[in-house]
Amino acid sequence: MNTKKITVLSLIGLVIVAGIWYAFANMKKHPALAESVENNPSQFVDASVMTASYVTTPKWLEVIGTVQSEYDAPVSSRVMGLITKVNVHEGDVVHKGETLVTLDMRDLQAGIQQAQANLHSAKVGYQNAIVSVKMGDAMSNAKIASAQAAVRVSQAALKAAQAKQELVINGPRKQQREQANLGVIQAKAELELAQSNFDRMKNLYQQGAISKQQYDTYDTQLKVAQAQYNTSVQSQSMTQEGSRKEDIQAANEGVRQAMAAYNQAEAGLKQAIAGALQVNVLKGEVQSATAGVRQAQAALQIAVVGQDYASVQAPFDGVVEKRMADPGAFANPGVPLLMIQGGALRIEAVVPENALSIVHLGDKEPVFIDALNGNEVMGKVVEISPQGNQASHTFVVKLQLPSNANIRSGMYGRVRFQFGVEKRLLVPSSALIELQGLHYVFVVNSKNIARLRIVTIGQPIGNEYPILSGVNPGEKVIMSGTDRIKDGDIVQNGSVSS
Repeated sequence: MNTKKITVLSLIGLVIVAGIWYAFANMKKHPALAESVENNPSQFVDASVMTASYVTTPKWLEVIGTVQSEYDAPVSSRVMGLITKVNVHEGDVVHKGETLVTLDMRDLQAGIQQAQANLHSAKVGYQNAIVSVKMGDAMSNAKIASAQAAVRVSQAALKAAQAKQELVINGPRKQQREQANLGVIQAKAELELAQSNFDRMKNLYQQGAISKQQYDTYDTQLKVAQAQYNTSVQSQSMTQEGSRKEDIQAANEGVRQAMAAYNQAEAGLKQAIAGALQVNVLKGEVQSATAGVRQAQAALQIAVVGQDYASVQAPFDGVVEKRMADPGAFANPGVPLLMIQGGALRIEAVVPENALSIVHLGDKEPVFIDALNGNEVMGKVVEISPQGNQASHTFVVKLQLPSNANIRSGMYGRVRFQFGVEKRLLVPSSALIELQGLHYVFVVNSKNIARLRIVTIGQPIGNEYPILSGVNPGEKVIMSGTDRIKDGDIVQNGSVSS
């Protein structure tokens, strides 16, 4: 046990000795420290000095953030298909509308041809439906017109049969009998005249005074007159005798048949009207065919658009962040093929809720990107998150950065927001000596002797640093040329500035 303790203590001693030696060796590398250690004699030097005094400077709130692109979107296909070509690689600059990925179009082209065939079939069906409606209209109109005419004819026949029935049942009236007697007298007179004319013409014909044609004319007139006389005599006989039983039966049967014909015609009209309603069904088929044509047109349009989707294009100007597919792979809708970054670069800073009141849209604030050696650029506040983090009580503030090829998405940065002013002691960066993470300045005392003093500094303000401790107001600090000065040197002819 004692041996182990001795060994550990020996190692610790060696580490301490090595550390002292390393520090001593590094101190000799800087003249300001090396000369003081070696106790070399002081020398007179010329140097520019300044009197430390409080200066009113802005008071800053510094927050951290990460540079992000304004747009960061996955690019995917909207249709399924075999990838035949990927035109970009990670880091490539792309422009909006540029073709990034190409899919096999053969299946999509076959879909277009099928949609075109379906559209043609739908159009033919529509034309057939239109023809059927026209034919149905014409046929139904013709059937209705024919049925209406049949109703009118049967109605007239019924009225005639009923009138005849009434005449047969009631018998001829007195006026009708008188008219029949007059008809006989008139027919007899005409017959006698025709007989007289024929007898004369017969004698003349026999004598050769007239032609055979003239003779035949008077012969015909005689025969017509004889027939009319016989008819008149029969009518007179019927009116005098009255209706017989079989005549009344015949008249009743005629009315019954006429009534049946009328009823049949009415039924035919109703059937024709009912048949016309079937045309409405055909018109419904036209509407259905019209919808089928529109559906086929929409399907064709979808197929054509789907063919356009075979070329995956860049949604905006940007840079390819990640490539996740290669030729030969199968693309599915919604599955990312590429990641594209674009738009302006922004730094997304996390601001405490109690400091949110000092942040305003449109303000320009200094931004320091560590990858750019902490150089300052100005960022413009373009977005303030409306919803804070409930756990950390912070809000995300986005500042748009100027165009700079050296700034990349993902870089770390710091943003400063001014929230007032304060008084500080400032020294130029040329007055500072940095060694092993510590900062020093030369302070000139009342005897004009330069003394090396360790100081604590704050964040730089331009080319100056605030002194947080180590220097008091009114003391003189050497501004430049510290690499020529060592602790204990005497400053002469030093120009002093406040």
